[in-house]
Amino acid sequence: MKTQHCDFTQATLVRAVQLALLAMFAAPGLALADEEEGDTKALVCPTNYLEIGAINVSQGSPKFGEYNGMKDASVYAMANVALRGGDGNCQKGGALRWQVDGKDLGTTSRSLSASVAEQGKWKVGLSFDEMRHYTTTGYQTPFLGSPGDNNFRLPAGFGALGATITNAQRPFMRDVDVYNKRQNYGINGSYALNDEWGVKIGFKRIEQSGAKLFGANASSGSGSLLMNPTEYQTNMFNVALSYVGDSAYADLEYRNSLFSNDNKALITYNNSANNTATYIGVQPPDNSFHQINLAGGYIFSRQTKLTGGLSYSRNYQTQNFADSYSGTVTLPRNDLDGDVRNTHADLRLTHQFTSSLNFTAGYKYNERDNKTDAYRWYPTSATAGGRVNAPLSNERQQFDAKLTWRIDKRQRVDLGYEYEKIKRWCNDKLFKTAPGQAYTAAQGNECVQVPESDENRFIAGYKLAILDTVNFNASYTYADRDADVSKYWAPILQTGTNHLNAPGFTSFFEGSRRQNVVKTGVTWQVSHHVELGLNARHSEDDYYDADTIGVRSGKTTGFDLFANFNPSADTSYGAWASFQRRDRDMRSSTSNANLNNIWGDKLNDKDNSVGLFGKQQLMHGKLVFKEDFSYSDNKTWYKTRGVKGSTLTSTANGSTPDIRSILTQLRLDATYQYDKTSSFSAGYLYQKLKSNDYWYYAYEAGHSIGFPTNLQEPNYHVDMVYLAYRYSFQ
Repeated sequence: MKTQHCDFTQATLVRAVQLALLAMFAAPGLALADEEEGDTKALVCPTNYLEIGAINVSQGSPKFGEYNGMKDASVYAMANVALRGGDGNCQKGGALRWQVDGKDLGTTSRSLSASVAEQGKWKVGLSFDEMRHYTTTGYQTPFLGSPGDNNFRLPAGFGALGATITNAQRPFMRDVDVYNKRQNYGINGSYALNDEWGVKIGFKRIEQSGAKLFGANASSGSGSLLMNPTEYQTNMFNVALSYVGDSAYADLEYRNSLFSNDNKALITYNNSANNTATYIGVQPPDNSFHQINLAGGYIFSRQTKLTGGLSYSRNYQTQNFADSYSGTVTLPRNDLDGDVRNTHADLRLTHQFTSSLNFTAGYKYNERDNKTDAYRWYPTSATAGGRVNAPLSNERQQFDAKLTWRIDKRQRVDLGYEYEKIKRWCNDKLFKTAPGQAYTAAQGNECVQVPESDENRFIAGYKLAILDTVNFNASYTYADRDADVSKYWAPILQTGTNHLNAPGFTSFFEGSRRQNVVKTGVTWQVSHHVELGLNARHSEDDYYDADTIGVRSGKTTGFDLFANFNPSADTSYGAWASFQRRDRDMRSSTSNANLNNIWGDKLNDKDNSVGLFGKQQLMHGKLVFKEDFSYSDNKTWYKTRGVKGSTLTSTANGSTPDIRSILTQLRLDATYQYDKTSSFSAGYLYQKLKSNDYWYYAYEAGHSIGFPTNLQEPNYHVDMVYLAYRYSFQ
């Protein structure tokens, strides 16, 4: 018994030592196996994360917070989330997947979405996003009411108000943050009927609230900026049937949009020039939109493909005028019965002749046919004055073709041609026959200035690669637009005096024009660590039919430069610069009848920007620094001069003050990966905007141009810091 006991004890000790030695030597192998399993999981499984933090903004500015939801000097919550799940992930063999995404949840510019799907069969999704748009700096008003209201009154004891404000009235002026908020709610889904056919359905609701500023003309010529409520709702619905075959695909879709305005009633204000009168504003009317789309394509062969689409839509507006009219004159009808119909068609053919020669051609047709009838409207008396509406329609046809020839592996030539034809017309049956015409009915008056125009555009491009380190490209475009200008166009549709167009004037965006555009660029890979680049563009526009007044010519020149320096795989730096200039020459007249009173205007725009950026990875990539600096200077001004032979030669000379904005920004970010699941990030943002615009002077107290609101050009200096923690898992 003793001997057996000793032998058992010795064997046990020996076995224990063997197991300990095995565990000691096996431990590194087990750890390595865990790391390899984690690396493999990272490749096949999506990364989930939850991020929380805080953002501190040093100074309040509506312009800084215009879209990001951080307009006040305050601390804001930082919250972001991305979650993925389901047995369709991580190679689990299933097909079910779900996801949740949230961004900027701690601000008023937040978004949140969620979806669940069985791959290849069905999908359902929900979405929500919100944005608050701040639009004013320093806006003041004496009117009582909040953004979104439609009835505003001057406070008791304020008295009458003209184009200026008295010292006794200044205490009644109050600051108002004018903003409008948009919230989008959406739901969508899809279902695969089989391997070829599927259906999609979606619904989206947009709710807008708050207010925007709009210009109003009070009595005695006193203008003002007032708050216009934006209590709107838009409901959009779409359903589609899709087909995907071996060589063809097609989508048939129906869309509709229903717009409604909660404030159908008139917007009323005490008139700023007469406290006993009322200014009336009208809100956008309810309307509906319906559209049918058909799109598809067919693959004839590996070399030849054809795609195209058809679309037809109607837009209705039948809101009763009783909601928006307070006059005493009998209206021609109770509602506008607005009806606009849009037709679209497109077709594109792609063919590869050889491995080095490709061809593509396309055609587009768009028509906006305004079927709304024409009526005569009288503001105060059914026998005096009056206006007629002339519903405008247009048709646009476009054709393009492009041939690409790869001469060899280093050279490529592109040749292209584009054609555009536009027709414009309107329902002018009342306008042509209105009483008091200066021209006979046979001649009539045109309600469109350019009934028809044709434009031809020729494009040539060349690309060259030199020694695998230099890439060069250049292109030239010549365009000629020929406009058929009506001699009898009347810009003011009025039944009294015929306001014909001044001879020689045509809107520059419709008039005849010849354009020459040259583009060139080069990139140079100096070494494995250094890359340089330069792009340049110059265009000249000649409005050759603008003989007397209007825009006569324009020039645009721009340069973009960049440099990248990557000393190692963990470090990179870069710099860029952009210089843009535009000049436009115009002539104006004080009178349509006396075209000797002519002066010249030259509009000048300069946009100059520079930037630096960098990135460094330390501690084997666990610590990452990023830097980004940019400076932009944008300036616009007019120069006025007398024209030779004009009576204004000696008096019409000078320049307007510069309209200028300078934006300086510096951003520093750092991220530290504490372990596989935890990371910390911190950052600093410096942003300074300095702007000057003489347009705002008119809204300061003491100016007689209009009702003072103290609206100011935006200027701010903001320091923003943030600190965040992110938890990641799979």
